[in-house]
Amino acid sequence: MKKLFFMMTILCVVATTTVFSSVTDIHASSFDIEDLHDDGSITISTDIPDVFIEQHSSGKTGNVKLVGKDWNRFNVSVGQLDGHVSIQVELKEEQQSNQTKQIHAELHIVLPKDFQQGSLYVDTYAGDCKITSAIACSDLGLSTYSGTIGTLVIDVSEQAVLTTYSGSITGRALSARTITLSTASGNIKFNRLDVGRNGTFEAQSMSGNVEINDMVAYHVKIDSISGCVKCNIPKHFNGPVVARTVAGKIQNNYQNLPEATIQTVHEDQNTSNDFLYISTITGAITITK
Repeated sequence: MKKLFFMMTILCVVATTTVFSSVTDIHASSFDIEDLHDDGSITISTDIPDVFIEQHSSGKTGNVKLVGKDWNRFNVSVGQLDGHVSIQVELKEEQQSNQTKQIHAELHIVLPKDFQQGSLYVDTYAGDCKITSAIACSDLGLSTYSGTIGTLVIDVSEQAVLTTYSGSITGRALSARTITLSTASGNIKFNRLDVGRNGTFEAQSMSGNVEINDMVAYHVKIDSISGCVKCNIPKHFNGPVVARTVAGKIQNNYQNLPEATIQTVHEDQNTSNDFLYISTITGAITITK
């Protein structure tokens, strides 16, 4: 399995994952998660299959299921220890070839109802990572190299870190105390993003656009090279708005924001107050109502 050693999310996963001494190889396509604690962790590592995650409104146990006509081309192992679960899906050596893109399989994870204080970490190489229902957890880390990350409504009580290389990161709503989004060539787009009054939000993109339609964040830093940035200023915002671009255009559509607070320098910040920093090289910056 290829290792994404350069992706910051993995560091978070490694630092918080328990070493598992009990590992079960799955010879069928389905496996129940029975020993997961409410405040435990699930760590998922895959190479090719797309990963689909949902959380049921009922049910006390979770489930791991590898579906698709080629599920038996993979080795699947599940480790469970002290309320923590580790899932690894790896293409069998005899199946590894230039034809891997023609292999059809999906990994489906069902989280139990009470998994709201637990931590979820997913690291996949060529597959997409899709969260197909509303979920709640304590910490969230989603990482993919050439796949995309797509979510619906996610409520994270602590930290959410979503990272891709060539894929996009999109979602309906994401709330957490700290949110970090990073992509190289993909776009970042959320309908709503909420870190509250005291939380922090950071986004980085090289060539992709960053668009947040409804941003409830008062400590914000967004950097892009050639991508465009579009976001709003939340209600009762009290602090500097600093927009910097080398060759892009800055557009302020926020009628109640004095034009003097739109600055092209980056020095005079008081970090004890609210702040919004946006920086691009060639991308446009749009501040909306």
